[in-house]
Amino acid sequence: MKNTNCFIVIMAGGKGTRFWPLTLGGLPKQFLDLTSSKQTLLQQAVERVKILCPKENIFIVGNREYGKIIRQQIPFLTQEQVLLEPFGRDTALCIAWATYFIQRKNSQAIVAYMPADHLIEEPESFQKSLDTMFAFAKENNRIGTLGILPTSPNTGFGYIELKEKIQQNRISEVVKFIEKPDLATAEKLIASQKYVWNAGMFIAQVSVLTEEFKKSQPFVHERFENCKNLKYGQEIKDLYNDRKNIKNISFDYAIMEKCNRVSVLPIEVGWSDLGTWSTLYETLQKDQQGNAFQTPVQQINSSGCFVFNNGSKLTALCNVKDLLIVQHKKYLLICNRNSDQDVKKIVSLLKDL
Repeated sequence: MKNTNCFIVIMAGGKGTRFWPLTLGGLPKQFLDLTSSKQTLLQQAVERVKILCPKENIFIVGNREYGKIIRQQIPFLTQEQVLLEPFGRDTALCIAWATYFIQRKNSQAIVAYMPADHLIEEPESFQKSLDTMFAFAKENNRIGTLGILPTSPNTGFGYIELKEKIQQNRISEVVKFIEKPDLATAEKLIASQKYVWNAGMFIAQVSVLTEEFKKSQPFVHERFENCKNLKYGQEIKDLYNDRKNIKNISFDYAIMEKCNRVSVLPIEVGWSDLGTWSTLYETLQKDQQGNAFQTPVQQINSSGCFVFNNGSKLTALCNVKDLLIVQHKKYLLICNRNSDQDVKKIVSLLKDL
């Protein structure tokens, strides 16, 4: 039987500009099927957690302009299960809104927060890990998080230091959070066997979270406490209108890095944050030359290439290496696969999107 005190909050904000041109037309990556699974990333996120709690306990936080898309993709959601921000203010404020909103519904609630745009290739293992942390949070007045066992000294992720050496599926106290390191530092962290990647997934009782907001973000706490008698949506309108005092700040920085009662469960579930085209490439099946094609391609003596074509045109490659080629509508992106972080710069230069 599903635990009625367990809630899931899926954070579906973000513009996804690194996946240009596929994100044209107001569809950030969380609303797209990037893996040819016939489900968008948001739909996959909901599908893998709905076994853990009643469907009425699943909430989506997103930008107001995507409310219609969210409800189309997840049709069982009621109006109050979709929390729509007028504009983005990073993860601290959206987690705060969901926390105080759910607390008004159930003061005993235990909530798991996770991004909508992550890929998890082993959903059953993930479900077991999340279930473990729900049970842990119920019995402990601590914030839990899921840490990914690192496979390389990656400089694109934040890291979490454990109090002891990593043991998979064993909960450990957190010493500190580390921002994205340079390569030399990342190599040292991996070698110590005491660091996991920070996947941005948190689990805690609502009472624990509100205590931490009161301690570390008193202004936000006071504003939401004063909104208890307001109807759905009114509290966020009033709060977001105060642009001067509402900071653009992540939950990691606002709460987690200041909190001394955080625990982490190291997991290995086939996780990827799908932050860029190259990270998507890494998750795909490849041919003997290391090419990954999401569309029919003819190639001669080409290797390490990734082709994503939403149109009907055939792509042919001849004597090229490590290219990223994306065709969508009237746009064609060609770049070195290892330089795809610069796609955001291209987007900023283009006015007619």
